[in-house]
Amino acid sequence: MIQESIEYNFKKATIEDISIFYDSYVEYTNSFITLIEFKNLFSLNLKDKNYQFFIIHKKDNGSTAGCVALRLYNEIFSDKVIAEISHLYILPKFRKWQAADSLYDFVESNCKEHNISKIVVACGINSTLNQHFYTKRKFNYVKKVFLKFI
Repeated sequence: MIQESIEYNFKKATIEDISIFYDSYVEYTNSFITLIEFKNLFSLNLKDKNYQFFIIHKKDNGSTAGCVALRLYNEIFSDKVIAEISHLYILPKFRKWQAADSLYDFVESNCKEHNISKIVVACGINSTLNQHFYTKRKFNYVKKVFLKFI
């Protein structure tokens, strides 16, 4: 059985795309942030040159398949820009249609286009599916990160 493929387009996110980011953030973090609070933060970050937000959608009908948020920064003793995938989300109905692969390929291509040669991502310790996704794309495990809420 040959699986039909879906073609995707990508666009820079705007405030009108808030719902996919809000829904995915709340689902991922189990957060109780209100939409109004989230909108205020999202609007500020959209204007910040240290963040980039993109949407993936189906080419044929424009329905949103997912989103990604990148944080751009420099290491303390380097002038090279690093892109951190802070948030990558694909709607469940698109997960078997290579939307995550297409969105990641877009991110990598966008980074190359802007002379960003290093991409980092943090995965949960028990998130083996995400870990597999990134190791399949030749990401290397570098270090453990310790976190403490105070």
